[in-house]
Amino acid sequence: MAGYLSWTGGSARLISPPITVLFDSTQGWLKFWMIHDPGYATAPDSIKIETSTNCTTFTQVTAFNRYAPIQTWTEHTVYLANFSSNYYVSFNALSGYGNNMYIDWVRVMPTGISEEKLNNSSLITMLNPPKPNPITNGLTQLSFTLAEPSQVALKIYDASGRLVKVLVDEVKNSGVYNVSWNCRDDCGRQVPEGVYFYTLQTGNYNSTKKPDLDKIAT
Repeated sequence: MAGYLSWTGGSARLISPPITVLFDSTQGWLKFWMIHDPGYATAPDSIKIETSTNCTTFTQVTAFNRYAPIQTWTEHTVYLANFSSNYYVSFNALSGYGNNMYIDWVRVMPTGISEEKLNNSSLITMLNPPKPNPITNGLTQLSFTLAEPSQVALKIYDASGRLVKVLVDEVKNSGVYNVSWNCRDDCGRQVPEGVYFYTLQTGNYNSTKKPDLDKIAT
């Protein structure tokens, strides 16, 4: 995960390592998660997606404003230009005065290869650590993978074992899944600080994890 200190103002650029072109000419696509929230809506906070072949001159592809009616992690997909040689992807953040901006789980792939196909070739059923870890801004992203279609239950419990929130309870196909939790219970109430656990249960898999810190930082 990368964070931008928006309250300081100015801009900051995060540049990827060189991305290798596997074929003579390949159009790539970029996927990443970005946190959005409703605060300071008048500030010009956004993240520009840029590309470069020399890591010096950058071309803007698109931009994402950080503001949204509800605070949440959102996954974005960006289709890039055709490249015949190695290239770079840049996240150029512009901030005014507002809450910090965060991006996470960035990946770039050539078109024609689906993420599901790439992931399913070596998938195992697994519950992953939360992102960010520890929880920041009262929001965390929980992810898991499924090696095969299954009935899935992803739930949040407090330290006493009381069910707090049901995030997923349905049949899912094999693949990679990401679910956001805003530290609220099933009734929409903010949960108090304390120890919380999240559990993934499928037909033949059961795993429980918790954030590194016992307190939820809001």
